[in-house]
Amino acid sequence: MLKICISEPVNFSKAVLEDLGELGEVYCHNDSAKLDVAKALQDYDVFWCRLGYSIDASHINEDTRCRWIVCPATGLDHIDLEACKAHGIEVLSLANEYEFLRDIRATAEHTLCLCLMLLRRSLHAANHVLEGAWDRYPFLGNEIYGKRVGILGYGRLGQLVAQLFQAFGADVSYYDPYVNSTQNSIQRIEHLDQFIAQSHLISVHLKLNIETEKFVNAAFLSKMQRHAYLVNTSRGAIIDEVALLNSLSEGHLAGAALDVVQNESTVSSENALIQYAKNNQNLILTPHIGGFTEESIDKTERFMFKKLLNTLRASAN
Repeated sequence: MLKICISEPVNFSKAVLEDLGELGEVYCHNDSAKLDVAKALQDYDVFWCRLGYSIDASHINEDTRCRWIVCPATGLDHIDLEACKAHGIEVLSLANEYEFLRDIRATAEHTLCLCLMLLRRSLHAANHVLEGAWDRYPFLGNEIYGKRVGILGYGRLGQLVAQLFQAFGADVSYYDPYVNSTQNSIQRIEHLDQFIAQSHLISVHLKLNIETEKFVNAAFLSKMQRHAYLVNTSRGAIIDEVALLNSLSEGHLAGAALDVVQNESTVSSENALIQYAKNNQNLILTPHIGGFTEESIDKTERFMFKKLLNTLRASAN
């Protein structure tokens, strides 16, 4: 009988759980305790995960039973794909599922949310009221309208976010050496330095790979306009976090909002970004909730179940 492990069952689609039950025995891990990934890979044929667990070569050995890892995400930097391939484990994900992903817009919306929180200082204004005060003067904000917004990376999400900023009346351009699109009259900037220097706000939408790791580094940040803003909803490792903290603490950047940080599976309250954000209003952090909506979860888990079912049928033939 097929054995399936759901490593992160909170808010998991009930309909998909029922469908998975038709395929075999389903185990939903109790999130109150950390899952032993290596043991789970030994005990189950299918390991279904989100972003809460990393899988690397140390979790895979000759006793590994798992043959399919299902991850409803586009970025797979938390999974060692080469180690999985070497041991005959197929990784099923949302990577390159462009047709389906057109209707998955949660992360694009959250990007705008972070931008508004940052420019309007709304998070801190709301906390101010909860503390029993009512004074608007400490929270003078800025508007998106009329700002020059730069989209760094013009794939699916970059294009969606560009359209949203454009609807707010921003002057939107993008930098992406691999994309040349004139969609919605959004200007392509060919030279990175020009792109950086002209942007009042830069929104990061790069895939994480060898080329893009710490792409936004000290040199990049130093070329940004003084009092510009940075928003990242892609992957934490794209930004050099030490350089970002230096730029914020020195007052070069007006602010940054991040939905992602490095090494998210081991992040704690001692994280330098979290420590800084506790005492400074120019950094906003959210715990990788960009795609975490009821609608997005339901759609992606239904899609991934169908993808798993087709894969299982193909392997049986």
